[in-house]
Amino acid sequence: MRGHFDLARGVVIAAILAVSLAACSDTASPDKVARKDEWSKPVDGLRVRLVSDRPVYEEGQNVFLELDVFNASKESVTLARDNSLRARLILRTVGGELLKQRSEPPAERIRLVRSIAPGKQTNLMVFYVSGNQYASYAPLKPGKYEATWPAGEDEKIAGARLAPAAQVSFEVVPKRPAAGCPGSEVSDVPWGEPKGGLQTRLSADCARFPAGSPIPVTVEIRNTSEGELHYEARDVAINGGIRLLDATGRPVPYIHGSAQTGSTQEAIGPGRKAVLDAVDLCEYYYLGAPKWSTSAL
Repeated sequence: MRGHFDLARGVVIAAILAVSLAACSDTASPDKVARKDEWSKPVDGLRVRLVSDRPVYEEGQNVFLELDVFNASKESVTLARDNSLRARLILRTVGGELLKQRSEPPAERIRLVRSIAPGKQTNLMVFYVSGNQYASYAPLKPGKYEATWPAGEDEKIAGARLAPAAQVSFEVVPKRPAAGCPGSEVSDVPWGEPKGGLQTRLSADCARFPAGSPIPVTVEIRNTSEGELHYEARDVAINGGIRLLDATGRPVPYIHGSAQTGSTQEAIGPGRKAVLDAVDLCEYYYLGAPKWSTSAL
């Protein structure tokens, strides 16, 4: 017996994460402080900034950078934004060591451009710097880093203008151990209803966590049929795949950004279970207030 389970259509019964983020600690983690990146001075009518979503990352966390452009001129401007240009990003340690990207840079071909009207800004490009196997660089070790978008003044490729140069710094620190509040341990998390012979569940070891600490959750799948089935294995939290609600039933803001990911077909035998993904909710959602509630796919 063969089957296919599309995780995007699966329903997960979540552990009720009535996470009282201020219950065990009143000190927020420094990596939750919003960045205050400044725009560059105008260069030929354009102001730019290279932005990270936080100044400090934990080891193993995804690092995304965004290149924003503001048109301070009185005329519309068209800029190149092809995917091949992402390889231009330069990453160094503060000590000056140049980090090498995982693969050789592709040939720069300008197939995409973006027009910016006077007085308007746009998010021109997103760089997946470090994280999983799809990131430009291997997982970053603890230390301080400096990222640079290099571009000469009024530089063009195949007639398309490049955004002016920009730079941003960030730090990677050792990963903190996850620790829930004493007395909030969770056991026997229920599974969701079977669909096509498969069922899933989303669980956490605790129901309450200190403010600023990681909130790890695990997504599992189980074969309840009598034969081998197949399912789609992918990163479940990317692009808001986990629905997180606060105590009032309102969606918690997703802060991770969008990304293109791959998936594989995995086999699972009868009566067997497997871990689909294990994620830190703090990395994907804005958990800046107490008593966030239920998670679900």
